[in-house]
Amino acid sequence: MARAIRRLGYLLTLISALASCGWSPPQMTGSHPSPAPTPASQTAIHTPESHGPIWRTPGPTSAVRPPDEHTAAISAFSFADETTGWVALGDRLLVTYTGGATWGPLATLDDPITQLVATAPSVLWARVGGRLMRSRDGGATWQELAAQLVGPTLADALDANHAWAWNVGRALFATQDGGHTWARLADPCAQPGREPPRRLFIDVLSPQLGWALCAYDGIAGMQDKLLVATNDGGQSWHEVASAPLGGVTDSGFPGWGYATGLAVSDADHIWLTLTVSAQSQVLATADGGRTWTVRGGSEEVLIVGLQAQASGHLAGLLTSPGRTQAVVLSDHDGAPWRAVFTVGVRPRASPQTEQKMTYNRRHAGVAADRSGPDCGQGGASAA
Repeated sequence: MARAIRRLGYLLTLISALASCGWSPPQMTGSHPSPAPTPASQTAIHTPESHGPIWRTPGPTSAVRPPDEHTAAISAFSFADETTGWVALGDRLLVTYTGGATWGPLATLDDPITQLVATAPSVLWARVGGRLMRSRDGGATWQELAAQLVGPTLADALDANHAWAWNVGRALFATQDGGHTWARLADPCAQPGREPPRRLFIDVLSPQLGWALCAYDGIAGMQDKLLVATNDGGQSWHEVASAPLGGVTDSGFPGWGYATGLAVSDADHIWLTLTVSAQSQVLATADGGRTWTVRGGSEEVLIVGLQAQASGHLAGLLTSPGRTQAVVLSDHDGAPWRAVFTVGVRPRASPQTEQKMTYNRRHAGVAADRSGPDCGQGGASAA
């Protein structure tokens, strides 16, 4: 007994000495989940020694090798500002804090991510499978929103509380309380004698101010299009520009080409993307839609998604069927552009071709096919 007491005394003395050197006994481990990382700690994702590999983009004509052979196509993307952005590869979410210079893995969700809208470096909205979800910590953790809408498609979002979406019946709704309740809005595309549009693109700048591009039926490279705006939160809509099938108005707003995107950075600056004979063109207005000019395009790829920031910095998704996809950024109104994330093997383009390829927008302009499943951000195609 005395020997046991002496041994216990020696042990306590040893522990006391080690503690004075900064040592502490190991903690019990179990299945308790780790706390969600904060936005500040997420920057460590760029340290490959502690968080795995990162993917760098050598240049606009160099393909970034996918993380592994099972990499899905780019299913969604969004940038909160000039430096912070996200790319979804199916159910996997990657993030950059360096304007696309480096990317790292952030989260894996339980269903494919088909839409992303970043409203701030910490606030993201997404369509995951058939659900609307939101993150308040930059995408590390996600909350499923109220299932009031059946088959919801995310149209746009402004902040953690304000977002627009439509349901499986293509009725447009808005929320002001983070998705807990949704109020139905007026149909922006309702026109006497017209069938519902094939695709609808929404871009919202404030709870009251927004735009909608209604793309109706088309034929032989031509499409009837209507651009409308609201200044009362979607309670009513007024025409900004329209063109008959195949025609061109005095303003330059076209009836040719199939619409693939809408982007608005302020009340004056609006961009459209069109596909004509498997080629893409970007049209822009700097006077709120009174006049339109062709800003550029591409003979090699299709432009299928738009984003823009109030600062004028632009982002978009280029796709070359059967070859590659690339998230691209522009600091100069769509020309020139630089690729910041590429999936697939892309042949080196000529300098002339690179100058032709342009791009765009702030929140995620999202397309929906009213006659069938929506294509989602980054998945829109010519009607």
